[in-house]
Amino acid sequence: MNGGNAKERRFVEAMAALRERRPGDAAALRRSLGLSPGEDPRTHPVIYPWLDGVERADEWRWFLVAALVALVPSVRALPESRISLGSTARLLMEATRRPGDDKDRMSSVERRFVALLDAARSELPTHLRHFVRLAVTAGVPVDFATLLEDLRWWPRREVQRRWARDLWVGRREEERSATTTEGEDR
Repeated sequence: MNGGNAKERRFVEAMAALRERRPGDAAALRRSLGLSPGEDPRTHPVIYPWLDGVERADEWRWFLVAALVALVPSVRALPESRISLGSTARLLMEATRRPGDDKDRMSSVERRFVALLDAARSELPTHLRHFVRLAVTAGVPVDFATLLEDLRWWPRREVQRRWARDLWVGRREEERSATTTEGEDR
């Protein structure tokens, strides 16, 4: 299954192309991260053409994800399978882990991720901006189409539990697998 539905994937691809085709629009989207999603009128001509059939109450997530995509220098090709933000956090933890790190202590990535999980919708632009920048700096891809789809469920707290599971259950499975492999090497 592809990350996000077809409309969401096309939207993310179009927003990613703005950096090259219409850099002024991409800059307006980046600047809009300091405001509530959809509050900056300079972003309206960029986003509203994509929102046919989208309920007004749901517009915020399209504005937010467009601004996050504009924040990234280049969006890698969209993955063939969905990658949740929890899985991205797990990859980010692996990418930023240093030798000698205490596995029992919560890492800075985990603390930032917990803050994101606990964020109210109004706080998401700030938390997601920091998280996306951290991932991109570490070379970890973000599946923006899946993020756009997942944000639909934010108020119901379902997605937060799924992301947490993807981070911590996935991490434990990898640690068990690594321990088993190390034991077999001996």
